Amino acid sequence: MKYTIEGLRQDLLVKWGLDATDAVIIRWFADFYHTSRMKPMVHEGKEYKWLRYQHVIDDLPAVGVKKDRDAIAKRFKGYVACGLMDYYLCKEGGNYTYFRLNEEKWVELVSDPSPAITGEVPRNDREAPPQMRGTNYPSSNPSSRSRKTLGSPEAHPEIRKVTDYYQELFTHDYGTKPTWDGKIIKLVKADVARLGVELLNELVWFFFEYPPEFVKKNATGMGYNIFHSMIDGLLEKKRRMEGKPA
Repeated sequence: MKYTIEGLRQDLLVKWGLDATDAVIIRWFADFYHTSRMKPMVHEGKEYKWLRYQHVIDDLPAVGVKKDRDAIAKRFKGYVACGLMDYYLCKEGGNYTYFRLNEEKWVELVSDPSPAITGEVPRNDREAPPQMRGTNYPSSNPSSRSRKTLGSPEAHPEIRKVTDYYQELFTHDYGTKPTWDGKIIKLVKADVARLGVELLNELVWFFFEYPPEFVKKNATGMGYNIFHSMIDGLLEKKRRMEGKPA
């Protein structure tokens, strides 16, 4: 079984009664949710974000829901029922639907499943990636961490600069190496193409120096797939801290 759809664990989607269309919608919502573009509201001490069902329809015409807002509402009720999201209906000045992503469930959904679930051979039993040689990157990194040399020239040197640097921080903090499978490398490649090596590595440093409160501070919670899912939010937070417009 292919273990992810849209970067989400297929075994959990099936367990929660969700399908491939749900995977597309959930990924869209999570990407949107982790930015400042959704209007927030605090209810009972928790922050919710306002969602217009029409926005889902407008942004995702390919998922086949057309103009059926009731169908979208039904799917979001399913996300609440499985515990992935919380729901609040605000009736001040009208009816406004607010949702809150259950971050623990979200991290579980985007984390690599165990070998027992996927049938995958554990990383230590696979052929190890080529040994990496090189210098620390980036040279302007303000962190005072102790670095080890990990890089080596390869077919994709720009991607290697990011994986080397991420691995240095990861290994320093957790004493083990992160997972670099084909799926993760595709994420790195896409992120490099979008942001460039320098900015991406600045965000990697930012992720480890200022990890979000809900992220589990362990090898699973700090994997690259978690970082990738939060890039837009990290970028906005970094710009705010630097006093730059988002």
